[in-house]
Parts: sequence; C-alpha cells; structure tokens
Amino acid sequence: MPNQNLMNKSGVKQINLKTKLNTKIKYYVKNIKISGFRNHDKVELDLTSDHVVLYGKNGIGKTNILEAISFLNPGRGLRRARSKDIFFKSSKSDKIYNSFWGVNADIVTPKGIFNVGSGSEHKKSSRLTKINSIVSNQTELSQIFKVSWITPQMLLLFHTSMNEKRRFLDRLVNYFNPLHITYIYKYEKYSRERSRLINQFKKDDLWLESLENSILDLAFLITKNRNLFLSELNEMFCNNLDNKSLLDSFPVLEVYLKGEIETLLATEEEDYIKKKLLNILKQNRKNNATYFPGPHNSSIDILNRVSQKEISFCSTGEQKLMLISLVLNHSKLLDVLYDVPPILLLDDIVEHLDEFNKNILFNETANYKSQCWFTSTNLKFFENYPKNCNRIQLGTLTKKVNINKEYMYA
Repeated sequence: MPNQNLMNKSGVKQINLKTKLNTKIKYYVKNIKISGFRNHDKVELDLTSDHVVLYGKNGIGKTNILEAISFLNPGRGLRRARSKDIFFKSSKSDKIYNSFWGVNADIVTPKGIFNVGSGSEHKKSSRLTKINSIVSNQTELSQIFKVSWITPQMLLLFHTSMNEKRRFLDRLVNYFNPLHITYIYKYEKYSRERSRLINQFKKDDLWLESLENSILDLAFLITKNRNLFLSELNEMFCNNLDNKSLLDSFPVLEVYLKGEIETLLATEEEDYIKKKLLNILKQNRKNNATYFPGPHNSSIDILNRVSQKEISFCSTGEQKLMLISLVLNHSKLLDVLYDVPPILLLDDIVEHLDEFNKNILFNETANYKSQCWFTSTNLKFFENYPKNCNRIQLGTLTKKVNINKEYMYA
C-alpha cells in the first residue's frame, strides 16, 4: 500500500488565486511539430514548462493538437481514431493531401530530453514510433513519460454499456501495468476462439482445455490488476477525505468492481477457483454453451463518498466533477507511486464549470507537477489562473514548418 505520508502530500492545497506559484514541472513538451494531421498541414510550437492554453473559435483545431500529443503514448489516442481518419484534409475538400501524418516532440523529463515521434503512411494500418530517431515499439513511449486526458465525450461513459466502462478502467490500469492491455487482448482472443470452436461443433477437447487454462490464467491476472489499482486509488481518495485541510475539492469517490470472479477471488484459494471454473467451462461446452464467469462480466460502480450517491443517479454536472476527480486522482497516484505524473490534456473543460469549481480546478492544476494543456474558445476564462501559461491563439498559427519526411513521419 502507498505510504500514508506520501498520500497526504498529494492532496489539494488551498492557494490564493492571485499568487504566482513556482511548482517544479517534472514532464513537459518543449517543442512539438505536427504534420498532415486532421486540419493541420504543418504546425510547430515552441513552449516553456508552463501550462498551455490553446484558444480560438470552434473548429479551428484545438482538440486536434491535443489528439496529436495523445499519439505520443501507446494506443489510439484520445478519440480512439483509426489512422485513415487522421490524414490532413482541407476544410473545402475530403481529398487527402498528405501521404503520411506525423507528430514529433521534444519531451523534458527528470532523466533528460527525449525526442519522440509517431506517424503513419496512407493506406498503412501500422504506426511507426521513434525515440531519439531509433525505431521503437509504442510501449517504450510510456516508459519515458505518460499522457492522460479529459474530454467532453468521456461523460458518455456513464450512459454507455458496461463494456465501455470496463475499457475505460482498463486504460487507467494500464498506466500502472503496461502489460495489462496485452492481457485483455489475449483474453478476448482466446475467448472468441473458444466460442468459435463450440459454435462450429469442433469439439477438439485438448485444444479447448488448453484455451480454457489460458483464459482462466489471464482472467486472474486481469482481475488482480484491476483490484490492486482500485485499492490504491480508493486509499488515495480515503486519505483525501481524512485530511481535514481539504475543505474545497472535487468529489471524493469510491470505485469498485462487482462480479462472480471478484467474489470468488475474495473468498477462495486461486487453485480451488481454477478447478471449479475449469469444470464449469467443460460442462458448458458439453451443452454447447459459451458463457463462463470472468472479468468480461464485471460491473463497475462509482460512488460519491460524501453524498453516498452512485454516479448513474447523479446530475450531468455532478458526473462531470466526478470524472475530473477520478482522472486527476489517477494522475496524482502515478506521481505518488512512481514519480511519473502524466502530462494532462484538458479539452473544453474550464468554460463549462461554475466559478467555484473552476477555481478548484485551477488550484489542482497550478500545483500539478507536469504540464497541463487546456483548450477554450476564449482566453477570458483564464484571467485568474494563478500561474503563467503559454497562451496560444490558434487562428494566428500561420507558421509553416519546413521539415523533411523523416521528421514529419516520426
């Protein structure tokens, strides 16, 4: 479990919003070049370690810049986009003008400056990743720095299927265990293969037994990873609640999983559970049934510890505050446990908060130890921000960057 004193240090500090702070930033984007990416042909930004405010009219491409940054970490970015949807198109045509898209950035970390890049060629599904000009895999990016985000679309999570909620949870878990998503992919692949064999009446018992053993091993790993992460996260929330100085903060939450496999692992030995579930799987396939208890059946509940309201019964405004609280505390937990607070991308968040909660967000981010990126239609929402910021008006970004394909590609 995390050290109690460390946890208390990660709480919200009450600050005077007119005071300039000197929080040392551990991770930040020093320079970024974006090419052939959505509505951006070529853009280059040179930045200080201060937080960044991108502002301009709707449709100018603020979120697209955040999405480009999100592609400097593993995965499909903050929109979970397909590569073919990212290539640059002018506003007047659907024609793709670039044969590739690319993002290249200098990232300042406590271990030095790393040049990282990611990109893809037209009609190729794979993405090329480079670290200091050396071709690398995506997982290596997350060993250098991490990126997390909050977008308006994430609010839909609370109104979508439980499968989408599990996907969101697993993305959070993967920050702590980069193999977690790999376990999920393998678990889903083996489960589909088992279902296919049963539905096609191909009763290859030896192969099915091998698949079922692998499925259960992965099921235990996935469930234990989720439980460990939620235990750490809930302890952080609990410490926040116990800290009497935290008078004004985002909602204090409890996140928990419910399901057959969670109940079994909490009450029985793993070897006994595996024998029991193997027997259930064997019996089910004899009856041509593909169902079995596992992490793909787990449900997720998020509770406001103070009001005791479950998130599905909260208003849209309350849900937004709970989402912000969840992501911010997840980010602070990464700092507490591993000293790696992720760079935060906060898309269209500030102008939809009332003054009280906007100031709480300003408190949180002003004391946050990595760079934060905000988007907004109007700079006036940041008039009282307690720190200096890189303020960038996108409508004035007319600079064309002359860089070669190698740079643009990765």
